[in-house]
Amino acid sequence: MGDAMSFKKALKASAFLLLFLVFNMGCHVSKAQVPDIFSEYFPRVEAENWMRAQSDASLPEESKIKATVDTYFKLKCASLVDKKAYDFSFLFDSGEEAQKNAQYEKNLIRLMMANWGLLGTGIVSYEYMPKYYKITIRKHRADVSMWPSTNIIHADTPERMDSMPWTLNFLSLFQRDGCWYVFTDTTDDEWHLLNPPNTDFANKILSLPEEFRLFQKNDKALAEKLKADPRTSWRFEDKRTQSAFLPLGYRRFDKYLCSYYANIWSSNEPGAGSYNPLFIVARDLSGNEADCQNFVSQCLWYGYGGINESGPIENHDLPMIDDNVPARTWWCNSSGTGTYLNNYCWTSVASFHWMATKNYSENTVGLRTTRGTISATLVGDYIKFRTISHVYIISRIVDYNMNNMTDFNEIYICSHTTNHRDRRLSDLLSYPPPIYYMWNMGFLDPESQ
Repeated sequence: MGDAMSFKKALKASAFLLLFLVFNMGCHVSKAQVPDIFSEYFPRVEAENWMRAQSDASLPEESKIKATVDTYFKLKCASLVDKKAYDFSFLFDSGEEAQKNAQYEKNLIRLMMANWGLLGTGIVSYEYMPKYYKITIRKHRADVSMWPSTNIIHADTPERMDSMPWTLNFLSLFQRDGCWYVFTDTTDDEWHLLNPPNTDFANKILSLPEEFRLFQKNDKALAEKLKADPRTSWRFEDKRTQSAFLPLGYRRFDKYLCSYYANIWSSNEPGAGSYNPLFIVARDLSGNEADCQNFVSQCLWYGYGGINESGPIENHDLPMIDDNVPARTWWCNSSGTGTYLNNYCWTSVASFHWMATKNYSENTVGLRTTRGTISATLVGDYIKFRTISHVYIISRIVDYNMNNMTDFNEIYICSHTTNHRDRRLSDLLSYPPPIYYMWNMGFLDPESQ
């Protein structure tokens, strides 16, 4: 309880500082867009409706469990829409550990509110459509696996519907005095992965405007360096063209085909049901799904002219590179993937990064990438995380402010394992995110050498 009180005091003490920083550091945010994250509001109506459901003797236990879970996620959404932190801790068990879990989830919502307020991308409405996969009840305990699928409308893009960045959730609940209470909520979405329970949320929220300024400064410095490099300067001259020139021996890249493939073979729903069956589902040494790099490789392969048919894939036709080609091996099919010096360059995040950046720096055959700046990022580039082994393919960019530059809230991505389809990058990550913008710098055909 002491930790929770300290956090609330820190938030209130930093409220005016944060507001001062936001309005005095060049962040284009109106006062109305700054969320009230420093206070808590008890949702009386929702609490009464929840208690009414728990007290209804005619309702089966499964319905009462769903009432607890649905109220929990709806209050998260309502906090984001109303820009005020609703206290949903009454839905959690009264024990110290469960209340710590509730505080952690509320802190994450506060961080989302602060980020979206800073960027001016808050949501104005939502449509909650949960999908329950399994509910197991053992006396006074229940284990639930579900996907809190939610459509959202952003304030800055009211004409389109996006998807809340939530993935598969595993919840454990306990029944006390006839009511079902949440004990734990376990999920692997990026907000949880990158902001664990020991995060200093008060400090992170307070430092957002300064981090925003520093990122812009560093990105501008990197852009100036890349503009002076003849290999990358073309991106700044005509950013909306994937390749201003095509040197002899390079394969043509079609960003539309890359985006098409990314959207066809991905989904926001958890699981591998949307994956291309002509390729293996990559796994780590423990047998857990780890398909993110496999998917990014597939998208790039298709953009460079890969034929999505069993024959060319099984034969490792170009733009795959087979073991017998004097280059770093880059291929995959329905039964396995190639290796080069014990590196799985098609399916491993680290190996792919090593291969593609080395190809670029050494001017050798195969796919080439280099670290770039967000302002000249294009469809067909990919995003690599700095702190976790994960990647996204950039499948769409919408220049909302018409400045012919790519901004954080204008990037849409697709990915596997942590499944995303056409999701907005700024919905997934706290700003500035711990990522690298990896530029797709071409594919030098081995047959040209």
